[in-house]
Amino acid sequence: MRPLLVGGLAAFVSAIFLFAVPSVPARADDPAAALLAKHKSFVGWQFGDGSIRTLRLTGQMLKDSDGSLYSATKELRVGLIDRIDTTRKRGTTYEGFTGRVFWNSDDNGFTRASFGDPAKYRASLNALFDEGTQELTGTMRPSETISGQSLSVVRVDVPNAFPIDLYVDPQSGEYKRAVLDPSGDQEQTLNILAYADVVPGKKVISKWKYLGSEYTHEYTKIVGNAEITNDELHPPPQTASWTFANSQPFPIKVTEHRIIIDAKVNGVAGKFTLDSGSSSIFLTNAFAEKAHVKALDKSTAQGIAGSLKINLDRADTVEVGGNTLHNVRLSSGRGAMDSDAPDGLIGFDFLAGAVVTVDFNNQQMTIADPTKTRVDAGAGVPVVADLTNGTPVVEMKLNGGVSVNATLDSGNAFYVLYPASMVQKYDIRMMIDDTQLGSRMAISGVSGNYEVGLCGHLETLTLGPIVYQAPPACQSPSFSGRDVLVGF
Repeated sequence: MRPLLVGGLAAFVSAIFLFAVPSVPARADDPAAALLAKHKSFVGWQFGDGSIRTLRLTGQMLKDSDGSLYSATKELRVGLIDRIDTTRKRGTTYEGFTGRVFWNSDDNGFTRASFGDPAKYRASLNALFDEGTQELTGTMRPSETISGQSLSVVRVDVPNAFPIDLYVDPQSGEYKRAVLDPSGDQEQTLNILAYADVVPGKKVISKWKYLGSEYTHEYTKIVGNAEITNDELHPPPQTASWTFANSQPFPIKVTEHRIIIDAKVNGVAGKFTLDSGSSSIFLTNAFAEKAHVKALDKSTAQGIAGSLKINLDRADTVEVGGNTLHNVRLSSGRGAMDSDAPDGLIGFDFLAGAVVTVDFNNQQMTIADPTKTRVDAGAGVPVVADLTNGTPVVEMKLNGGVSVNATLDSGNAFYVLYPASMVQKYDIRMMIDDTQLGSRMAISGVSGNYEVGLCGHLETLTLGPIVYQAPPACQSPSFSGRDVLVGF
């Protein structure tokens, strides 16, 4: 029900404990503190006061137009620790917080930690839903009228996370709206539609809707102070499993634009692009039929320049270089493939749970068991990658000073793609030379659809101590905020 968007963990743990500080009476001359105190009186509790120690919540997300069920959730909260299981048509996904690390699990049960802006967002969201806002420092913002009701607006600063604008009914203290990261790149508005009693005199948010969404979220059952075991809070077991039979390098093909590897799916050989920008393994329909994968369901995948109708499938085995991944959830469809790799994409699920090394100079790849492999951090530049969405996202800088969340995409030829909105907001300058690159180019994704972007060369692209001079780049409507894509 609540989106998993997480990151920067140790600082967040320190921040969240601030919610449990003893209550201090609001000063008469501090209107923001008075409104937060009124809200505390309205809900009857605050995080860490011991009145609600655990929560067991059952929820759903319904489409507004016809009331149809889009997803169902089961959520557990024990203080800081939580776990959320979300079941949709395509299957169940899992996410949570261990008290030290935010995590989520994909369809194959690969569990990954989250870092960066997603952490700040999740910390702010938890502060709102877990009633941790009352003891934060607030400042008054201009009042606004929502649905004919005048609401006072208090901005609270969540330590090591995004601020929240709270729209408060000045009479009752009820929160009617919350804007996370107001005016920021991650801004998200949710209208709070209802509260429900958990124990006598203690309320929690029970119904809400994100601004612009066609769906409404609600908890249909809430049990406070229920017994919750440690096992219930653990991430789910991994369903796909590795057999590591070859730790030696094996040959691959590195072209000007792609990394091409040989793989076998259910024993059927094919040629695939190694695509770190794909959150799963993808097969063309023709190859999926030849490999006799088992069809499970249908869905839609989003990518550059549009969406793609896909099939959700299962393969018994996917083998690369003598190493085999068993019982694999993957997808198939009518994707546009490279002529050197006509059979599909080898994405995140084949990289998860293994140490994969690509040697570009010698055109070799190694797949190793992480429990038996020690990575030499001195052999390169270590960077922290956020894997929240199943692709590696790292912090980089454009033109020397603008921090961006960069997806490292080995399946994209060589461009940097960035949102046009960054031009004005961050004064991103790009040199355009029609004789070199062309001022406008058609950019396509796996869907085969095209978008036209203004192209040229950025000044610099920086990853830690590494500086790329004048990298080719295009503006793309497929990206927003500070999210960019860095290609092969």
